[in-house]
Amino acid sequence: MKKYEVDNLEAIWVDVKVNNVRTVIGSVYIPPGDAAAALDILDTVIDRILQSHNHLVIGMDVNSRSVLWDDSCIGISEYQKSRKMGINLKRS
Repeated sequence: MKKYEVDNLEAIWVDVKVNNVRTVIGSVYIPPGDAAAALDILDTVIDRILQSHNHLVIGMDVNSRSVLWDDSCIGISEYQKSRKMGINLKRS
């Protein structure tokens, strides 16, 4: 679905119909260190998609860790950037 492709967001969107239910499925990659801007762009694209579709599924590779799903990252300084991304995702 090329109409949802935007600059500065690595994403692929497809429209799938199963049992008369149309669903937009997206695959999104956000590189390390690009969290805030990319999430803002993604929010805008999601809003556009939901204006004409009722069902949306997104799979993401966002290089993130969060204590919500990975408590092994607590207290390990090398995971600071990816923990910050996890916090940003939780807020989104």
